[in-house]
Amino acid sequence: MSPITRAVGLVAFTTVLVAAWFGATDPAQNLAPVMLSVVLWVGVLWASALLGGVWRGLNPWDTLAAAVTRTLGPTPAPAPPDRSLVWSHWPAAAGLLAFIWLELAYVTPSSPRAIAIGLSVYTVGILACAAVFGRRSVQTGEAFTVLFGLVAHIAPIGRRDDGSLTVRLPFAGLATLVPRRGTVAVVMIVLGGTTFDGVSRTPWWGSQIR
Repeated sequence: MSPITRAVGLVAFTTVLVAAWFGATDPAQNLAPVMLSVVLWVGVLWASALLGGVWRGLNPWDTLAAAVTRTLGPTPAPAPPDRSLVWSHWPAAAGLLAFIWLELAYVTPSSPRAIAIGLSVYTVGILACAAVFGRRSVQTGEAFTVLFGLVAHIAPIGRRDDGSLTVRLPFAGLATLVPRRGTVAVVMIVLGGTTFDGVSRTPWWGSQIR
């Protein structure tokens, strides 16, 4: 991955975290809610669907995990077996469920301080897992890495086994997808959250909760 894109992702992440903790408490005057709900959740998702694995070069959690594992040294071998919870997609499913709860169910989802707390706790958890299980745990357990990676399989741009870019038919990359335990849960949580978000904005829903 390019050091430049890695730096861009890390700077953007740091900027959002600092703004969430120390910026204006009014969501309209703080960039953190927009960066999280619009740029990350919508922008990167669509970019992944159209351009493929763009998140791989920006992922700040992977960059931080690389620094942690480099500092602490190699993780103990052998790695946990394939059926271990660590290498499944269940941790990513839990992370996505927490994010969607914050977005759709929390009383003040756009609160910069709520975002700061959630983002900080999430980052500490990701880095703790990386310290114990290695950087690979980010690829299988970090919510956005897993989600954007799954969506990238439908993009018309992909990578060959040697890492070179290739153009393919849209959705053709799904043939190379290897599901893990929890992959279906990731998909269902995202679809369920998106459906609830759409339905909850309709007049019908408003009339039901009155």
